[in-house]
Amino acid sequence: MESIVKIMGLPRAGTNAINVLANLNFNNYVCNLRYGQIDFLGWKHSYAPNIDTINLIEKRSNIEIKFIFCFRDYEDWFDAINKRYSGSNKSSEFLDISFGYDGFLFNTPLGIEMYENVYDFYIKRVNSYIEFCNLHSNKGILINYNELKDQEKLLDKLKDNLSLEKSFDTYTYLKKKISFNNEVTSIKI
Repeated sequence: MESIVKIMGLPRAGTNAINVLANLNFNNYVCNLRYGQIDFLGWKHSYAPNIDTINLIEKRSNIEIKFIFCFRDYEDWFDAINKRYSGSNKSSEFLDISFGYDGFLFNTPLGIEMYENVYDFYIKRVNSYIEFCNLHSNKGILINYNELKDQEKLLDKLKDNLSLEKSFDTYTYLKKKISFNNEVTSIKI
């Protein structure tokens, strides 16, 4: 059975970098992560999917779907979204109206979601990923942003835990940050 990979996670948690790494190094189809777009498995910054929906898609398509969920430790993530939110290079997920004492608004391609505060948003998203992986360990894996520091170890973890097929004998690594359009400079080692 053919398998595909869907990468989901928090904004600023490495979804784009892991998407590029997976596409460079594995033969399995990795759902595209074009900025602001939704593929057939949903938006990359959504909650973990409903397993019944996934099972039905797999049954009808004869394709196994596996998930990589990206997260970041709260303090580190909060600093990252504050940097992305401020200045001239604002992220479209975090609008001028997002942060306030009366709640946190998160902009999605499907509309604005409201939370008690930023931590409420964070914990609900991350808990959905943890719960999915705990209930369906053969279908999903959690990746902490810090794991990008050792790309070989990260790629081995993805390969082993999700039974992914390497494209080449050696891995291709990222040597600098990537942008939203997934342009990247990589090196083969």
